[in-house]
Amino acid sequence: MEILRIKDFTYKDILKNVDISIEENSFVTISGANMCGKTTLIKVLSGIIGSNNVFLEGKNISKINVSVFHKKLAFVIPSLDEEFIFPTVEKELFFVLDNLGVRPSVKTARYREIIDLFDLRDVTLCNPNFLDLKNKTKLKLAMAIMTKPKVLLLDDICYMMNKEETRDILKKLKALQKVYKMTIVMTTSNLVEVISSDVLYILDKGKVVMKGRPLTILKKDNELNKLGLAIPFMIDLCVKLEDYDLVNKIVLDMDLLVSALWK
Repeated sequence: MEILRIKDFTYKDILKNVDISIEENSFVTISGANMCGKTTLIKVLSGIIGSNNVFLEGKNISKINVSVFHKKLAFVIPSLDEEFIFPTVEKELFFVLDNLGVRPSVKTARYREIIDLFDLRDVTLCNPNFLDLKNKTKLKLAMAIMTKPKVLLLDDICYMMNKEETRDILKKLKALQKVYKMTIVMTTSNLVEVISSDVLYILDKGKVVMKGRPLTILKKDNELNKLGLAIPFMIDLCVKLEDYDLVNKIVLDMDLLVSALWK
């Protein structure tokens, strides 16, 4: 069932006749080289850039009550300029729980669960405005997940995270998607991050030029290279090994790949 749709949308010289349908409970990634229009597109989907061409659960988002809209859809974008209200991470998170009306008897357990999930335990007493970009992003993710939105929009969420942190965040998001039956739409220019997706869209100069399963698209290395997208070595290697029936999935860790081949 379709939950989010942008229909035949053109915006300035950035997006051109974009038509994307996103299914409920799916994990969708929008990728492309820098300046291809993916950040603008996700801002349109989030309502930050106004449009009459975006529909949430079949309703034009311009006609949905703002408070209702923000309960159903959350948007996270990494930014050092974000200003938080409270002097500590702990107070910021408890404020969200208070607004959600979480019962006092379960509030502390929910708080502990979320700080453990996003590895925030060491910064709970820090001023969130003074955190680095990585921890600010994790905090914003934690706050968004607490509201249990139907749709979670993420713009280049793993920016400034290392390989291990990126892998961990994507693993958490995939698990949360299943637990909360959440639809996730994520942008990235790093093709390592698309593996978790159910559907991958590739943009070029504001147009959708490719759509399909990530593994199917990643096999088109010549086309992707022409679009300015570099296929990471491990993905390229696994795709080629799959053609010889030596592996049946993408393995990003070299030691694990060697073990798989040895078996």
